[in-house]
Amino acid sequence: MRASAGVTVVLGLAVLVGGAGADEGFVGPPRPENVMRVVRVIDTGEKPIYDVAWCPDGRAVAVADGFKIRFYDPATGKEARKAWDVTPGTTRVRFLDAATLAHEDGGRTSFRVRAYPSGKELARLELDMGKSPMVGWDAAPGVVAIVTGGTPYHLRVWAAPDWKAAWSVEVSVRPGDSPRPVVLSPDRAEVAVATVHGHVHVFRVMDGKLLRSLGSEVTRATRPSVAYRPGGRELAVAQGWFRNSAPPAEEYGVGVWDADLKAARVWPRWGAAGERGSWHALGCLFTADGKTLLVPCMDGAVRVYEAATGKLRHVGRIPADPHETVLSPCGRLLAVRLPDPDGGHGRHVALVDWRANDADRRGPADAWADLASPDAAAGYRAVVALGADPAGAAKLIGEKLKPAAAADPAAVRKLVADLGAADFADREAATAGLARLGAAAAAELRAAAKDDDPERRERAGKLLRAIDRADAPDRLRAERAVEALEYADTPAGRAVLKGLAGGAPVARLTADAKAALARLTALDPKP
Repeated sequence: MRASAGVTVVLGLAVLVGGAGADEGFVGPPRPENVMRVVRVIDTGEKPIYDVAWCPDGRAVAVADGFKIRFYDPATGKEARKAWDVTPGTTRVRFLDAATLAHEDGGRTSFRVRAYPSGKELARLELDMGKSPMVGWDAAPGVVAIVTGGTPYHLRVWAAPDWKAAWSVEVSVRPGDSPRPVVLSPDRAEVAVATVHGHVHVFRVMDGKLLRSLGSEVTRATRPSVAYRPGGRELAVAQGWFRNSAPPAEEYGVGVWDADLKAARVWPRWGAAGERGSWHALGCLFTADGKTLLVPCMDGAVRVYEAATGKLRHVGRIPADPHETVLSPCGRLLAVRLPDPDGGHGRHVALVDWRANDADRRGPADAWADLASPDAAAGYRAVVALGADPAGAAKLIGEKLKPAAAADPAAVRKLVADLGAADFADREAATAGLARLGAAAAAELRAAAKDDDPERRERAGKLLRAIDRADAPDRLRAERAVEALEYADTPAGRAVLKGLAGGAPVARLTADAKAALARLTALDPKP
């Protein structure tokens, strides 16, 4: 009875507690539909929960309570297999892949790598750090990266198959600073370490070479967080301040830095002077397709941003303390550790559908038009509306969006040459023809952008900038359409994706559809 009452209290608070101040498209207390839908609540028993991890195949949620690691089926909320006994004090756990799991071992002076689901020990990683604490770690297929120590701190990497320590490097921090999150890139080529004072260091996984660093341009954070955007080297770094600080409001949020850590867009900008503590960004999570950034905040909201435009898509509330949120492999669910009604670590995990649940039932024509909208919220509502109507989405997108056509190389060369034609009408016709070809003409246009002819060079440069624009209407529509099909995940939708994946290899649409299909099939039940 107490467990049920506790969950009810938490869910009730999520509906009743409002956010003071204003945000883009979100003002004051949330409407009931702003509360994100709870798909399931997992009751883990008597022990408080310290960590939650998703199995990469999406078929299990691991929960560490300091004494055992338990595994739950997200479809039923029931224990899926026998719990593992661990050394008391084990609080953190990570899946490396669907068949391997790593966890701290009690006193945090060693780690264990174990086969899943059998629990057989594959390796024990001795940290050999004396009395210095372990401050952060991450794991990926074949790699475990750990930061240990304190003045100095060291980043260490262990690698399969023999799980010997591959290398160790000192992590430079200033007095009073300390590293917190350790994040491996999706391709396991890099590992990023962030500090409380806003420094970020990126190392090469192969040998520990320092590749690039970010100074204190990132604001001081109570709970720093770093996330790689899938498919590239962009880094999202959660920014914030302690409650007694007074930064300018526009410095709040998440800075998304380019691959060189030289330039950033600060996306979420919110909060007035008296509200800075409650509007603090607590983390950042990219969805697997890299199209959406989720920002859990101290005010209990999750702000949802579109990566292509950097604009707000949606704001919803999660029914819990947002300090611990883990995104599922399919990207549709957040596993949220619910606090105990009496305070402290709770014993329940909520699986929350973070997507908007208030999409209007617009007609196909309206949805298709809004997919290309520069308004990220309107485009997102169209994605959600199509996802809620899988049959209609497959029919509409299958009819409207065609595979990218391959360009005739000779025709492309002729059009590029005509960019410098003597006749103005010929130059205009060539420009229009190349604009229609888009990325299929990019290689020839890049060469023409360095041409000696100033007219050809200028027109080629403009066309390339238009091709590369992340917020170009046609590009937005194509990316959002693929997102809607992946969101719906039906046989008819997969058939449309398969057709789009057969387009010209150089086209973004082709690559996007292929990647969506790969993500969906990776989560299919194995024979």
